[in-house]
Amino acid sequence: MALKLNAPLLVAVDTNVALDLADARDVVIDSITTIRERIGQGALCVTPTVLLELAHAADFGEPAKKRVAAMRFLRGHRAWHFRFDSDQPEDY
Repeated sequence: MALKLNAPLLVAVDTNVALDLADARDVVIDSITTIRERIGQGALCVTPTVLLELAHAADFGEPAKKRVAAMRFLRGHRAWHFRFDSDQPEDY
């Protein structure tokens, strides 16, 4: 029997977390830092639904500050080490 390795832990974020991170809100930055410290090799993911919500907010978000934050996150997600994830876990 082959040794089964544990899959890396994936942590999905909500649309509001992405928008608040793009706005550099301290509470979200502190939370993301804590999560990264605790999950080690895991990844922070943006699900397809959140991606659609961010794209909609980037085009039509009100107030304008929401549009700017959505665009900032979509442009900067790689710098913050987020990935867009559409894969379901194997045992889902």
